[in-house]
Amino acid sequence: MDISTLPIREISTCAIFLPLALAALKFKTGDLRIRLFFLFLLLGACVDGLGWLIYSNELKNLYTFHSIFQYCYLFFEALFFVWLCTGFLEHAKVDSIRIGFFVLLTAAFFIKGALFFSNLDDPYRPSALNSLMDGMFLASISFLSAFALLQMAERVSQLLTYPWFWIISGIFFYCFGSFFIDLMLSVGIMEEIWGMRNIVNIIQYCFFFAGLYLYKGKSMLADSQFIKRTT
Repeated sequence: MDISTLPIREISTCAIFLPLALAALKFKTGDLRIRLFFLFLLLGACVDGLGWLIYSNELKNLYTFHSIFQYCYLFFEALFFVWLCTGFLEHAKVDSIRIGFFVLLTAAFFIKGALFFSNLDDPYRPSALNSLMDGMFLASISFLSAFALLQMAERVSQLLTYPWFWIISGIFFYCFGSFFIDLMLSVGIMEEIWGMRNIVNIIQYCFFFAGLYLYKGKSMLADSQFIKRTT
């Protein structure tokens, strides 16, 4: 089968519903992390679904609404990823680290929002400034998720059965992969490479699905393996 004939964009849009369905099933027995993760997936499905509906039907009067909705979602995504990843860090100054990243990313998104609402720029059109703002987010989360994974490897005895290993791995894969795709776009190399974001999305959702499948609830043994973590 010729991969170019596959509807990758549509598959990427629909793939989120698999981990979303599992997160919904785990919602009642899950902890705060799982419930916020469900909200993150739900908002992501709404953004992707609305975007597909608007652009496939050329509903131009809804373009601005979708852009604002997507902007708010991306801001929530950035702060949620920081909160989630730093929750797995064992460091005396983890609260200060979390606040520092919150301030950094809030400033970046404030600049994007100011440009968007003042009509000086389109925050979703490739440009040097957009690449800088998005790169700050993607690089920050890549850094945090990589350290979270390293600390999991040190503390969790059965890493491949630990649900959050797969979920944080999905976050790392998405942010790290998207960072280099955006980097190549910003310097004008193969603009068609933008389509690779859909493949990165699909793989990310596979990681999320694996982690949610392994998740057994608040009292699962895997969480107790993170023995030195303090809240």
